[in-house]
Amino acid sequence: MKRFLAVIGLIISLLLILFVVAEYSQISFLTDPTPWFDKNSPGTALLAILLLSADVVVPVPSSVMMTVNGALFGIWLGALISLLGGLGAALIGFTLGRGMTPLVQRWVSQQEWEQARRFLARWGSIGIIITRPIPILAETMSIAAGTSLSCRKVLWASFWGLLPIALLYSLSGAMATDLKTSFASFFLSLTMAGIFWWIGKRYFQK
Repeated sequence: MKRFLAVIGLIISLLLILFVVAEYSQISFLTDPTPWFDKNSPGTALLAILLLSADVVVPVPSSVMMTVNGALFGIWLGALISLLGGLGAALIGFTLGRGMTPLVQRWVSQQEWEQARRFLARWGSIGIIITRPIPILAETMSIAAGTSLSCRKVLWASFWGLLPIALLYSLSGAMATDLKTSFASFFLSLTMAGIFWWIGKRYFQK
């Protein structure tokens, strides 16, 4: 699967380039969108969903956004808003992956393509869950899964990967916690994602 892995590497490289360009451009809306989130309103909620959805191609600070959602809307509504935004990003990633599938098929051999499809069919859903808290890898996995998995599977796996993250960051925001708590939430979400991976490996891959 060397050529298919090269495609994965290319996706990661492109996403990293976008991240670096955004950082060096110092676009305030992307580096720190919090000034735009100064009130609890439907418009603010919609903006948060749209920004989190765009995170698959635009380097939005999603952890900050999810924390702000909790601060503005409370634990449950804030988590729901973050969850919807994350699912929007997963859907965009799936769409990009599905759109690039013909190009990938023409570039890799039939044997490599079948190996990649079998690998993603077996491990793709679990991969989405455990990479969901990790920037760049989460977006890459959504795009890669779009080449082989169904939209339903991608969204379902994304839901379980996003749920602990959305809840933990929303809780951090609602409690007005500091940066250390946000980091703790990040690592706790990784732990929870690992638990979901173990459950999936034990029960869903039989």
